[in-house]
Amino acid sequence: MLLLTGCVTSGSATAATDLVAMLNGELDLRADFVQMFPDKRVTISDTIEALATIGGGAWEVVDDRSTATVTRVTIQAPGSRRYDIAYRSVGDTYGMFVAMPRSVDEASVGEAKVGYSIAHLGESGCEQLAGENSDDRFPVSSVSKLAVVGATLDAVEAGWLRMDDQLEIHAQDRSLPSGTWHTLPVGAKRSVAEAMSAALHSSDNTANDLLIRAVGRASVHDFAVNLLGHDPELPFLTTVELFKLSWSADTELRSRFVSGDFQERLTILVEDVPTLPMPVLDYDEEPVEHLQIQWFGRPDALCAVWAVLLADSRWDELVEPLMAPPEFELQGWHSLGHKAGYAPGNRGFSGVAELDCGEIVSYSGAVAFGDAGLDVESAFYLANILSNESLAVEETVCG
Repeated sequence: MLLLTGCVTSGSATAATDLVAMLNGELDLRADFVQMFPDKRVTISDTIEALATIGGGAWEVVDDRSTATVTRVTIQAPGSRRYDIAYRSVGDTYGMFVAMPRSVDEASVGEAKVGYSIAHLGESGCEQLAGENSDDRFPVSSVSKLAVVGATLDAVEAGWLRMDDQLEIHAQDRSLPSGTWHTLPVGAKRSVAEAMSAALHSSDNTANDLLIRAVGRASVHDFAVNLLGHDPELPFLTTVELFKLSWSADTELRSRFVSGDFQERLTILVEDVPTLPMPVLDYDEEPVEHLQIQWFGRPDALCAVWAVLLADSRWDELVEPLMAPPEFELQGWHSLGHKAGYAPGNRGFSGVAELDCGEIVSYSGAVAFGDAGLDVESAFYLANILSNESLAVEETVCG
């Protein structure tokens, strides 16, 4: 699967032929590719026109779900796959551009397990308004960082941890990207507040693991089980532990972890996993047991996580400007927070938004594939489900 998402800035134009090559999959591109768009702020009409006429008029806009601020279209050329495109201008010289190809076999979406929940977060709590498989447990990858931040805020509220407490990076804390904190030298110190911000904004794995060490695995596990819907028999993993176990050559150890009970798994994490080498990944390699060695959550449970986070007075200073990515932005839904997670074989997301009428809604979803190598346009697939439900949700909540 090709996923492109990144900064779009002025002054560094990309030739139309390069974009055509990109969309045709003729370039070797990876996730988080920084796509440079032509020289000016691009309006929605400009974007749609450009996408429709690029490559000598070969591309046709076959579906337009644009809002007043975000281009969201599907394009297709004769003999080519369809591509979902999202583009949002941010200021005069900066924007976010996302392009994702549709699966060659779109029936493969049906082979995936899909779950989602949209809920009204009101004074009386969370009321689900729409959903499918919403009370099932799904792997959620980096959406689990919401539980880490929530448990950290609870520790700060309880008074035994402070936002300005300094966390020292040890060699064993260094994880793999996402994020950049793995490049910091051993002994470097960063505050609790900085670690939470990095975990939220850049999904920094090393920052996330520092917080787990500071708060304690047990506290994060309890928060995740009670509010996220995490599996109570699976100790809450650090990202280092996930990487080492999922990509480890020690198949016997991994098998014992998957089949063990809570205490057996915890013993493996404490005694055996630290001795495993950190894998060297190019991310074309697939993990093993990707639907067992993970962080889990229920789509309908995540509303309660957002309720806790929004109620904390420190939340606003942590999230600014934590916007939803462009494919999840809907007309009249103003993002208050959004967290996505991805690993081979699964994708999850969860967000919270204020509607034009002032009411708050949360939305969460996940896709899990039995084959780790099978992935389709799951981010846009889930975003389109959200878009399809949005008008009915607004009518129910706002009248």
